[in-house]
Amino acid sequence: MRILNKYLPRISCFSLAVFIFSCGSNDENDMDDEAVDPILANWVSIFTTFQNCDDPAENRPQSACTGCFTFSFKEDGTFLSTVNFAGVPSESSSGTYSTDGNILETCFDDGECVSSQFSINGSEMTITGLNQETGCEIKVRYDRQ
Repeated sequence: MRILNKYLPRISCFSLAVFIFSCGSNDENDMDDEAVDPILANWVSIFTTFQNCDDPAENRPQSACTGCFTFSFKEDGTFLSTVNFAGVPSESSSGTYSTDGNILETCFDDGECVSSQFSINGSEMTITGLNQETGCEIKVRYDRQ
């Protein structure tokens, strides 16, 4: 659990890269209708899944984890993430991020960078990443706040 608490915020960031949709106006005279990146929001986790782990005992089916992880992605390319587990002090991380198609790269203030896949469908975002230490594929589903 200790390893999980340490790496889950970064793994969650990994996972934030599958599809980015944007919308805008085709009317060249309508300058107020600019495309908005849908990742720009506050996100709160609702489900977490651990699968294909090196140690099968680490596998966990979809479990409710409302508010265990939060992300706030800002227009200036920065983010703030928080991990909150019952009985464990919350931990916050911050840094910069960039997206390229369905890939999200988060670079934490300590210099570690992580790439993840993500997708956004309406008000839900899914981030999928691999924990290098446990071999677990971690998938976290978030709701836009």
